[in-house]
Amino acid sequence: MSWCQQDQDSKRILNELKIYTVTKIDKKTYLNIRFSLMVSICCIFLLISSIQYCLAQENKNPIALSFVKANDSIKTSELYFNILKIRNISTKPITGSLTFKGPENWKVISFSDNETTILPGDSVSIPFRVSQTADALGGITYIINACFKTKERQVTSNTYLTLPSKPKWEFTVNKNNLFFTEKSNFTSFDVKLSNKGNTNELIKLHLKIGKLLMFSNSISDDLTEFVNLPAFRDTIITHTVSYQNKLSYAEKSRYENNWKESSVQATASNEKTEISATLMFHQLNSTYTIQRVQNSSPLNFDYQIYNLMSSQEPTSNLRIYGSVLFPNNREIGYIGGIQNINLGGVGNDNFDFDRQLFYSLRYQDRRNNIELGYNVNSGSLHPINGRGISGSFKINSNNTLSEH
Repeated sequence: MSWCQQDQDSKRILNELKIYTVTKIDKKTYLNIRFSLMVSICCIFLLISSIQYCLAQENKNPIALSFVKANDSIKTSELYFNILKIRNISTKPITGSLTFKGPENWKVISFSDNETTILPGDSVSIPFRVSQTADALGGITYIINACFKTKERQVTSNTYLTLPSKPKWEFTVNKNNLFFTEKSNFTSFDVKLSNKGNTNELIKLHLKIGKLLMFSNSISDDLTEFVNLPAFRDTIITHTVSYQNKLSYAEKSRYENNWKESSVQATASNEKTEISATLMFHQLNSTYTIQRVQNSSPLNFDYQIYNLMSSQEPTSNLRIYGSVLFPNNREIGYIGGIQNINLGGVGNDNFDFDRQLFYSLRYQDRRNNIELGYNVNSGSLHPINGRGISGSFKINSNNTLSEH
């Protein structure tokens, strides 16, 4: 295609286009148009603001509730007192009813059951008391809610009450001495945790057992467990202990000399308090032999020598004594002998029967007591001793007949 033909096509396209021209606006007309637009925008903005203000006025609450004490603490042994203020900030009287709501099982005492009318710009004060439950947990903040209800709306407000924490827990064991027998190699004890405070406690219970003992449910010498102890509740934990039967004779002999190896050391603790107790374990035999006193046997022989290391003539004493027991608590006791006998025979020619011979025979049962002897007590009325017979008969528990 030649340049002449391209030029002709361009002219033809320009002729087909419609060219529009815009007439220029003068400066005065432009300022008038701009002013009109600014006024219109301001009017629209004022209209929107007025509408929002009217809506806010319509939505504004005409009633205001407030507590005199918005945050406070409460004691477990006393009633809590507070005052609720209700204000009417509108231009017309408002009538409504007031209700209080507290935690479950708490009681809110007030005179708010009837409807209350509040004049414009006026306010009323309503006192009330709060009675908490005896098992309320301490260390917790509780909410008391007040609700004022009219026909059109209801208004609420809250006050917050904190119940102080009062920890008080105890640790005891049901017995401190426990026993094993030949027929029972197991024994049990109870650990009691009592929480008398108003706060839940996490108690660490540690049991250290001696080497002569073992827990039936554990192979370790130390047993540690954590107990979640609720407020106002008791928890009892039972443990069974058996005697260690896999020790050698040497180990048993060594451990039996240390009392700690036959005991359980129990300790209960938390971050502030620690309480301990010791439980002792003993082995009992099923048989026991009573050792009688020597002079209670039927026949006893006694020989004594004096003055062996002295320049005086040696002398000797000889006696035979004993007691014979019979059924029904009957007994015969006897004693007989000679005293001050010379070994060489010198001086025995002047043997005095009254002074050197002694004897006694006594019979006893539940009611009778009879004695024959060389030195008998005549009684409390005439306290004179001598040879003879004395006896007493027990008539009853308060009366006795005696003869000497």
